[in-house]
Amino acid sequence: MNKNNYEITIIGLGNIGLRYLEGILKIRYVKTINLIEKDLHFLEKKLLNFSTKDRIIYKEELITNRIINSDLIIVSTPSKERFEVCEKLINVGYLGDLLLEKFLFPNLNTLEKAENLFKTYPSKIYVNQWMRKTFISNILNQKDINTISIQGDNLGLLCNSVHFIDLVIERLKINDFKIDSQKSQIKKIFKTKRKGYTDICGRLGWISDFNKLQFSLEDHALGGDSRNIKFSIKSNFKNNEYVLCKDYLINLSSKEKYKIPYLSEHSKDTIIKILNKDDPVIPNFNRSLTHHKLLFNSLFSILDLEDYQKIIIT
Repeated sequence: MNKNNYEITIIGLGNIGLRYLEGILKIRYVKTINLIEKDLHFLEKKLLNFSTKDRIIYKEELITNRIINSDLIIVSTPSKERFEVCEKLINVGYLGDLLLEKFLFPNLNTLEKAENLFKTYPSKIYVNQWMRKTFISNILNQKDINTISIQGDNLGLLCNSVHFIDLVIERLKINDFKIDSQKSQIKKIFKTKRKGYTDICGRLGWISDFNKLQFSLEDHALGGDSRNIKFSIKSNFKNNEYVLCKDYLINLSSKEKYKIPYLSEHSKDTIIKILNKDDPVIPNFNRSLTHHKLLFNSLFSILDLEDYQKIIIT
């Protein structure tokens, strides 16, 4: 351990930001936790649920130079605010490590502006695409996979797509995916529960030139609270099917269950690694850009310009 008095700042204390806070409170050598949230009344109300608050010493809705000595800043705002937040951090003089929530930015234009903003950034930037830390990564171990299909009801096809793109690209070391327009169809663009954002239902399909691996994501968007996700992995030797139900991945043949950790569980290990200057399992900013751009380029190729411009990803 490099020291015993780390300081971490979380910007944006919605559901995800609060899960980060849960994880950080389990790290005893983090002595200062700064919380920045524009709705301070909301934050005060939420903090009543935390029994350990003695290390939370600063709450303010403005980004000032008070936080530039943080060892890590976590930006878990909605995507439309994230570029402005990152720009303000650099303007006040913060040049330390960053952990950004996915989906990184709401559109390709902002993504490219951020790429330029961070071109010479001197420290590490990571993106919270955490499924590599789960057993889901292990189901891609079988040889000669030719088809990967991920289907769900209310999957959150846009906001969660980079999780699955990252899993497949990084686990199988495939970088040549291109959109399979014949197998891709967007059935509906709709507004999400979070005001000002959109999602889609339909099917996005990709194919690899190198080995003709087909990979698809499909969202039925049936409404309600169902979030069951089915993974079908087919190879020349066998087929496996799994369902992700709540926090377990279930093998439909063997009925074996594999626990999927909550954010507050896996974020502790991720943050410890970042503080100790070890690379965590999650991707860095540049690798995450690859996943985001694959999605944006796919949307551009199958949507007309008017519909493409409607897409604002949370």
